[in-house]
Amino acid sequence: MSKGDSIWDLAIEVVQQQEKDGKDGQQENRPAEESSVLLMGSKTSAKDVVNIWELGGGTFLSRLVDTAINVNSVRTRSMCQGQKRQQQLIVYLVLVFTFVCVLIFYRDSIWDLAIEVVQQQEKDGKDGQQENRPAEESSVLLMGSKTSGKTSIILRFLDRDEAAKPTTALEFTFGRRARNNLAKDVVNIWELGGGTFLSRLVDTAINVNSVRQLGIMLVLDLSRPEDLWVTMETLLKQARAAADRSISELDKLQPGVKQALRKKAWEKYDEHPDKDMVDPFPIPLVIVGGKYDVFQVRAYTCCFDKPITHHPHLIHYPNLCQFFSLRMKQLIDRGRVMFNHLSFGAAPPQLKAMQLEHNKPIYIPAAADGFQQIGPPPLPEGNVGTMSARNPVELWKQAFTGHFPQVSAVPTVQDDPAKDPQFAESSIDAMRQQKDEELERYRKNAERKAREIARMRDGLKM
Repeated sequence: MSKGDSIWDLAIEVVQQQEKDGKDGQQENRPAEESSVLLMGSKTSAKDVVNIWELGGGTFLSRLVDTAINVNSVRTRSMCQGQKRQQQLIVYLVLVFTFVCVLIFYRDSIWDLAIEVVQQQEKDGKDGQQENRPAEESSVLLMGSKTSGKTSIILRFLDRDEAAKPTTALEFTFGRRARNNLAKDVVNIWELGGGTFLSRLVDTAINVNSVRQLGIMLVLDLSRPEDLWVTMETLLKQARAAADRSISELDKLQPGVKQALRKKAWEKYDEHPDKDMVDPFPIPLVIVGGKYDVFQVRAYTCCFDKPITHHPHLIHYPNLCQFFSLRMKQLIDRGRVMFNHLSFGAAPPQLKAMQLEHNKPIYIPAAADGFQQIGPPPLPEGNVGTMSARNPVELWKQAFTGHFPQVSAVPTVQDDPAKDPQFAESSIDAMRQQKDEELERYRKNAERKAREIARMRDGLKM
């Protein structure tokens, strides 16, 4: 075909070739086709139109590209690209102008903000390392007076909106906290019910595997001073014995653990004025005074508000001592933060100043108070000379228990654990009683038959 042949001549050739080669050839060497795009919209909306050309036949009709690529189509595309470049340049200039204006007018604020960010990063460097550490597991043991609010504290920490139920013996639950790296820290929560009645069950929560990552929360009922001191003394004595035993066993497996824990417990008391008179608890301990709202309205004599509020803190020097109430939002929030601190090592409740006033909800961090600040207990004038104490703790104990005689709640030790009231279980005990009665009837029947057989033998001999 000559150079001057028209497009129509080319089309005639294509049709003839298709008729010659059949349907297969028709599909393989079909000519260029025209397709259309329909754009719809409102009357006033602008509608861009795109012309779509499709070249068929592979290389057979390659010269037909001249139809689609011409002066008009190339000019239109270059104009579109030019408009895009202009728009990008305008946006870039606006951004640069805005940044320059900010630097000019707010220069001091930006640099101050940058300095604060750097200082905060340096300050929270350890926190950043903690965010990237692998998931960890810790444990918290709650124990204390009956109906003092232990379950309510747990529910508030776990954000569970449900009514608190009585605790049966030793109950277990857990909580999780997700960090930025998607790792989830887990805290195992043990709650001891029954006050001092089941105190020996603390050995279940305090053991070799948990003692290094364990924290204890002692919740005391401020509205019942008649069993407050004995509850605290009994439970802390049992918990301390279990902790010391577990730490000694762990030190045999991992030498140096006992010394490290002791050093950590003493680090805040190296320069404390009462250093020679205290023995810090070997593991983290938080003492909470529950039912503060009830205590607040009780008609206690003014002179004995002070020993009730101060006595928990001066006994074992805990990591933290504070009050709690379900009817005071401020104390609820403070309790949640405190539990988070004990569970995951987060920052403790941040207050502008510790609260030492005995007529307000106290908040005393570790090593922030001392015997000199607390002062002597308020004693009647006639009893001052009759009391003999080797240290301030014993003096406060005699003063407190003298004004509030304590109800002994220490259970008697039984030789047979099945008869120990600490482990009473109604359904099991009923079944055990039934089996004991059946065993007694069987024993009596066996003895009766043995006597009958003996008489028969004696009769045969005669």
